This record gives sequence, structure tokens and C-alpha cells, in this order.
Amino acid sequence: MEHAPVLIVIMLIFGFANVFFGRDIFRPLLLAYGFIAGILLVGGIAEATNTEASALAVVGVGGMFALLSFIVYYLGLALIGGGAGALVLMFIASLFGTEPSSVLLFIIVVICAVVALIFHDYVLILATAAAGASMVAQAIYLFFPDTRAAFSFERGLVFLNVSTPALVIGALITLILTGLGVYMQFKSYQEHQHQGY
Repeated sequence: MEHAPVLIVIMLIFGFANVFFGRDIFRPLLLAYGFIAGILLVGGIAEATNTEASALAVVGVGGMFALLSFIVYYLGLALIGGGAGALVLMFIASLFGTEPSSVLLFIIVVICAVVALIFHDYVLILATAAAGASMVAQAIYLFFPDTRAAFSFERGLVFLNVSTPALVIGALITLILTGLGVYMQFKSYQEHQHQGY
């Protein structure tokens, strides 16, 4: 794949936006993506059946998909929390050479899922900062001559080869940007809380 400058610029813009403003832009973007997905679905069905999509159908289905994306947002947070809890419990158990019981694992998953929902802003700050930092690192991979990647709308950007120096620099950038993004977003969050937003 030719390292398209447009793709690199888009990745850097979205990456930095998520690093520093992820919590603030995540939900509006999620609703917008849901609405657009609904519109595309109605348009695709209308085209396949050679009919004209009504404005009511476009708005109605778009609105339903927007609502669905909002529900999926909370479900996703619960899955992140529960999954993280399960991983930590399995790691601790492996240190002692044992396996946790199914009941204990279930209890930990539920507790961590509930905690993630209660503290959803903090989970979102960490998740968006890390995801944005990773996107910036991937954009930087593309500057290295040994990097080979392929892009498709179905699978997105897939890296076929990344050199060791690129991986090391990418890891450092990811760690630094994640930390900086968490700090900046948390600071902004505290200011909004203080101002009563």
C-alpha cells in the first residue's frame, strides 16, 4: 500500500482528538455514527428494492440506530470492566498456580462491570486516551520505510510488517500520549465538575 498522506493525517487528527478530548466527543460521535448507520441501511434497502426511501423512514431508523448505539455504549463499558476484572483475577490466580472458581469469577466480573458503569467517565477517559495514542502510533508506523500495510473498508488498516524500531517508538509514544491524555482529560473533567456541567 502507498502510504497515503490523507490517511496519515486523518489518523493523526482522530488520534490526537481522542487522546485529549475523547470523553467529551465520544458520546456525540457514537450517536452520530449510529444515526448515519441507520440512514445507510435505509438507503441500501431502498436501492436494493428499487424504491424511494421516505424521510420518515430515514429519520426513524437513524434515530433507532442512534439509540441502539447509546445502549451499546453502556453495554461496552460493562464488558470492558467485567473483562478487566476477569483478566486481573486470572493473572493473580496464575501467580499462585491455581484457577479461580466459576462462582468467584462470575462475582468479580459482575462487580467490575458495575464499577465500570458507576465510574464510566474515568473508564472512558482511560479507554479513549489509550485508543487515540495507539492510533497516533500506527500513523507514525507509516513513516517507516519497512512498514507494509493494507487498507480496506471492511477490515480497516491492517499492518503486514512493522520494523522493530517502529514498534519501540510506537510503544513509547503510546505510553507517553496515554499518560498525557489521561492527565489532560481528567483535568478538564474536574474543571467541568467544579463548574457544575
